Amino acid sequence: MVGVVGAAPVERLAAVGHDHVHLVGVGELLQLAVDRRQGDVAPVAQDQAVEVLGADEALDAFEGSDHLASLGGVAGSAHQAIVVGRASLTGMIPAKVSRMVLEKTWGRVLVAPALALGALAAGACGIPHAGPGQIAVVGAESQYADVLSQIGGAFVSVSAIVRNPSADPHNFEASTSVAREIAQARLIVQNGDGYDAFMNQIESATSNPSRRVVTVARLRHQSSAANPHFWYDPTTMPLVARTVTGDLIALAPRHGAYFRAREATFLSRWQRVTRAIAAARRAVAGWRVATTEPVGDDLLAALGLVNLTPWRFQADVMNGVDPSPEDLATQQDLLTHRRVLALVYNSQVASPVTAGLRSLAVAHAVAVVPIAEIMPPRLHVQDWLLGEVTRLESQLRYVATGEGP
Repeated sequence: MVGVVGAAPVERLAAVGHDHVHLVGVGELLQLAVDRRQGDVAPVAQDQAVEVLGADEALDAFEGSDHLASLGGVAGSAHQAIVVGRASLTGMIPAKVSRMVLEKTWGRVLVAPALALGALAAGACGIPHAGPGQIAVVGAESQYADVLSQIGGAFVSVSAIVRNPSADPHNFEASTSVAREIAQARLIVQNGDGYDAFMNQIESATSNPSRRVVTVARLRHQSSAANPHFWYDPTTMPLVARTVTGDLIALAPRHGAYFRAREATFLSRWQRVTRAIAAARRAVAGWRVATTEPVGDDLLAALGLVNLTPWRFQADVMNGVDPSPEDLATQQDLLTHRRVLALVYNSQVASPVTAGLRSLAVAHAVAVVPIAEIMPPRLHVQDWLLGEVTRLESQLRYVATGEGP
């Protein structure tokens, strides 16, 4: 495939012509992707792609990398599926250019798609974990890693540490490879408040004075919170995004405009979450629910739902403590007498107590609504929260009114 690119000189490509594309510049970009003349593809993406394609086209090309990232997901086994980096330049931009050229001169060019395919194949092979010009960043949980990816785009290499939505996150054990990723990171986002205490231990053991660590508990001014599942508070992720943007700009000032643009896109997309919550609140505010533990309590509060489960019961389950017989009896009474419309349970943590409550809810026609601690792969955090809101509202509405879920 490299030979195909070499067989298509810049002059031949330039002869095609297009009103809005600097084709000589495109050839330069693609040649860089193949022979790495400057040893660094990523840094040329912001400045040269804007110059070659124009601001709108360049942003579209980078935006395409988001869609590729959502297919790969944060939870890739190599911890790099969310980063397209060099591939965004050697894949999305050539594809965009090829389409633009073909639309204008269909009968005159066959070299452009061949060149695009050659560059894509070359860029897709052997992409390093953190390419030249990329900033190694770590999200302790996959939802924070996704924020890093959405803001950092092509200029970050993202690792998500706790990323399995099917496993109990409290049983996570850091491996040597995880410790190495954390040690190499220049920017880390972690939850704090004891939720991911292993991060602090590894950071202390791999001291790096230039490393930036964002602790969400501190951002929220909560040094000790009863409920550490901050991501379900709809105000948290925009705060994380703004903070991450500032840190990335400090680490790579030359790409400040790029990071700011992606921050604006993130915040714009987050408005879908806030609008969905507002709409759902108008429908379900005041309705009563029960929970097994406080994973989604902040979201339930934002929706205006009334959680009748005693806090002491929630805290005991969250902390792996057997609830008192009195609290368990109170919880069972909520279900057997249908004092609540739904039981919201942690889908990642099971125990005989929570399994018994789920069975009791089903037996008494109380909706059983799962809620996860860790975001599944192949999603952006906005889409994840939207799905949680939609599922919760629809199941509550079904139980309350009989309307289809």
